[in-house]
Amino acid sequence: MLINELVSFLESNFDCIKKSITQNEKIESLILNTKTREIFKSEKIGFIALKGKEDPLEKYLDEILKIKPLLIIADVECNYQNIPKNINFIVIKDLKENLDKVLKYFYSIKMEDFNIFGVTGTNGKTTITTLLHKVFFQLNDLIFKSTLIGTIKYIIGNKIILESSTSTIPLTTPDICTIYYLLNLSKKENVKNIFMEVSSHSLDQDRIKGIEFKITSFTNLSRDHLDYHKTMKNYFEAKKKLFTQYKSTFKIINKINKYGKILYNEIKDAITFSLRVKEQKPETTSFLLSFTDPITNKKVKEIIETDLLGRYNLENLATVFITSYLLIHYLLTVENKKEIMEKIKNILRHSSTLLEDTGRLEKIHNHPFVFIDYAHTPDALKNSLKTLSEFGKRLVNSRLILVFGAGGNRDQSKRKLMGKVASKIADIIIITSDNPRNEDPLTICQQIQQGIDKNRKEVMIELDRKEAIKKAISIAKKNDIILIAGKGHEKYQIIGNKIIPFSDKEFSLEILKQVTIEPTIT
Repeated sequence: MLINELVSFLESNFDCIKKSITQNEKIESLILNTKTREIFKSEKIGFIALKGKEDPLEKYLDEILKIKPLLIIADVECNYQNIPKNINFIVIKDLKENLDKVLKYFYSIKMEDFNIFGVTGTNGKTTITTLLHKVFFQLNDLIFKSTLIGTIKYIIGNKIILESSTSTIPLTTPDICTIYYLLNLSKKENVKNIFMEVSSHSLDQDRIKGIEFKITSFTNLSRDHLDYHKTMKNYFEAKKKLFTQYKSTFKIINKINKYGKILYNEIKDAITFSLRVKEQKPETTSFLLSFTDPITNKKVKEIIETDLLGRYNLENLATVFITSYLLIHYLLTVENKKEIMEKIKNILRHSSTLLEDTGRLEKIHNHPFVFIDYAHTPDALKNSLKTLSEFGKRLVNSRLILVFGAGGNRDQSKRKLMGKVASKIADIIIITSDNPRNEDPLTICQQIQQGIDKNRKEVMIELDRKEAIKKAISIAKKNDIILIAGKGHEKYQIIGNKIIPFSDKEFSLEILKQVTIEPTIT
């Protein structure tokens, strides 16, 4: 879009305070943060300046000018007097409140062109969106092409736009400019289905303003992010916005958990489900899923088989199946609906393969059994430990060895609770550094230790995460289970202000090459 065309739209629709336009070049994208420049690659950009806690035009003007914006669109609250005279700029009132309208116009975005699925909750978002993206990819038809926007990657079709690394750490839900840019790329690739993780931070900060969903889903809520939200009530109210302030054709709420029940009772028209385990084998679990079709009002019952471990993963699969059911039956024009749903069930039988490299209770080695997990909240850690404890009952003389820590500059109140959970379930506990950031790693570990029973003997602190993993592997016997928790898919450690390359999975596999122990399985 040419600068003059965009400026004309802004002047016609909003209160223009000041402008200085000397060139009429073409702009290809609008960005909000200099750190996201990599996503937009070499495109000609316009920069959106919004005042939050800081004024970008005061604190970051030099950085903004380095990325060579052809136009700066600033909110009136920013100190636009600092903008050099040779830079095109326009200042408008209430930019933040109207940014979604600007982006829709700039990219010619129509919400009815997409099937957007948004999932929120403390745990399960990545598992659900990743499975949906992988399932639809395996259906192998243009009508099923999808975009994934989440914690680990942003993918359009099979093209990775951004993934987690030492140089790039995707936000679970990106800023509003990046979201609309990804929608525009999806439109160019004829992708209609968008699977998006929606974080409480993004809801609180209006990052998804203007987005209209076909399906929204609530997984669960447990203690997390209280450094930001301060109270569980605030945290819940932020999550609830997805269902009360955004359009959605269908709503899915897991009311098996406490906050899900509260939300379901408030929303009224949501779909919920029940599930009952039918059979558990060493490698697979089958369960009966029941829910009501929101259009026909008929009861739907399906037996689903999976190789995923843990009750919480069955709940995640329930959401994946219901979302797929709604898309196939009501949102996509497809024939042979029953046949396609059977294909989806067959794909879900091998869900663990689909979740490789997500770090969600990912088994990376047998004998000893080693799992990598992103669990970094008391509830998530409890779920993973309980699941592996049950798994251990199928083995002879199996011990559960836990390696974990907690992130620095985050909610300190959960650390003792995580220690308490570990103390109740794990046999051997090694407390170590996670991403200490600007906190003292030893202090974090000691705060975790406060929750551990003082009479427990097999507890140790090893600040070096590599040494902690080495220790766990060195003491493991043939049927022991090792859980390395907290970082999952992350390929870095944040120590101070440095992002250091490090992967729990890659390092563990390197050490495990030396392990050759045969198991004894009952």
